Amino acid sequence: MLSGLGARPTTSGTEASEQLVALADSWRAIAQGERRGIAAAVMRAGLRVLSGPMWLGLQANLAVYRWGLLHRACADRPVVAVGNLTLGGTGKTTATTYLVRRLAAVGVAAGVILRGHGRRGGPACLLVSDGKCMTASAPEAGDEAVLLASLLPGHPVAVGVRREKVADLLLYEAPADAFVLDDAFQYFRLAREADIVLVDASHRIEDDRLFPAGTLREPHHHLARATQVWITHAELATEERVAELRAWLERTAPGLPIVVTEHRTGEMRALTGSGGPTPGSRVIALSGLGNPQSFECSLRRLGYEVEALVFPDHHRYEPRDWDRVRKAARDFGAQSVITTEKDAVKLPPAPGDLPPVHVLRCDLAIRDGAAAVDGLIETIRSCLDR
Repeated sequence: MLSGLGARPTTSGTEASEQLVALADSWRAIAQGERRGIAAAVMRAGLRVLSGPMWLGLQANLAVYRWGLLHRACADRPVVAVGNLTLGGTGKTTATTYLVRRLAAVGVAAGVILRGHGRRGGPACLLVSDGKCMTASAPEAGDEAVLLASLLPGHPVAVGVRREKVADLLLYEAPADAFVLDDAFQYFRLAREADIVLVDASHRIEDDRLFPAGTLREPHHHLARATQVWITHAELATEERVAELRAWLERTAPGLPIVVTEHRTGEMRALTGSGGPTPGSRVIALSGLGNPQSFECSLRRLGYEVEALVFPDHHRYEPRDWDRVRKAARDFGAQSVITTEKDAVKLPPAPGDLPPVHVLRCDLAIRDGAAAVDGLIETIRSCLDR
């Protein structure tokens, strides 16, 4: 795999991006015990000590709502939150897209609310799409918000740190029947009817630790706050692994409905060039994701020979980044470059001397637990009849 430690263009933004990849890789190697030696052991111990303040902060944040010192705002519409326990990608954008489309199928027009990771300033609350046209760019709104707006025509999308204020904005600017909050399990200010927590089947969450000693945002037993848990990326794990994870979830949060999902690849569209790569051909997997391995595995499952070119999650692509793509394609002998929908909305125009660049679409599908999802959809729909 080509990492952020490859050739270093002179632009400071790209160098910072490479350093961030290297730092993240080093942290994971230490936290997960892959790096051996006395120095690594000391650093692991230090990371575990630092997890203490993280735990105290979480407990304090939850306590003020449990004890009634602060009250959650109500959005005057049914609200569903999609989130996770861990840092990194579990498929939240894909799950949010699926949920909004399922609600639309029963006549519920949902708006999407995000924090807006990667925004470059701007107003505290920003309308990204009114459901009819895009009203903000990726630098203004963040790549995930722009992607969701493009994937969900007819549905308003807005961003802001204070999600309850964003809900007010949507009610005024682009009314919706319900709201879906993307990445909001840890957001306590806004009340909701349901919390869906995603757990990646390819990540051993049961062995994880609280950040910074691991990737956990909050302890495992906090799953008790969830309404449902969805196991994602089941296609990347064995049946035995999915069964192990299900059993662990049943022990950790007894009675919690468990849904097993998978990501299925869809159409391949051309960003530059025409046609598409043929199975067996060599391709560069260009991505800046929380879990780039899932994208790379999807390409290998389609029959391509893959060399990965990885940028940090939420990377802001620059024209000079194409130099790395060009070098990677030349060194690997790649006939095509394939990227994700999330990355495609941020890429600058590609130069003409690159191999054709294509975008792979992925959709979420329910493998097991469809009845639980149907029940949740009906719960949200019935809220509108009250």
